[in-house]
Amino acid sequence: MDYYCFNPEWSPDGSKIALDNMKVMNADGSNLVPLIDGYGNSPSWSPDGQKILFVRSGSPNSEFFVINADGSDLTRLTDFPASEYWPNWSPDGQKIIFHSNRHGTGGSYDLYVMNADGSGVTRLTEIQELDGGLTKFVGASYPDW
Repeated sequence: MDYYCFNPEWSPDGSKIALDNMKVMNADGSNLVPLIDGYGNSPSWSPDGQKILFVRSGSPNSEFFVINADGSDLTRLTDFPASEYWPNWSPDGQKIIFHSNRHGTGGSYDLYVMNADGSGVTRLTEIQELDGGLTKFVGASYPDW
């Protein structure tokens, strides 16, 4: 196998697997197809299996994109000067939950939710200051519904 295999993600019907390099293959490993030029990671299939949400990292931040499962219609969902990671669809496909440092807390990340088109971003958790200047992360890595 000549492809990068971190964070594999099953399609909802179990017939396909999306890989961190934004390639999709059949569940038996055949028919490896690239969806984008360049690199993307953290693929997440929409509940209906028609779209794949993913992260594209760049300097200095990362953004979310969505693409049809056949590789057409690449759409950028976010454009914010922060790092955003681990997006995941809601069960009905109407919302996306994710991890970000949008509120300027440096290396500290909170959970956010937004509409599937990238609008209506809402912060769900926040970093809390503890005695001695330490912070406590109230959210979670790898959010899921």
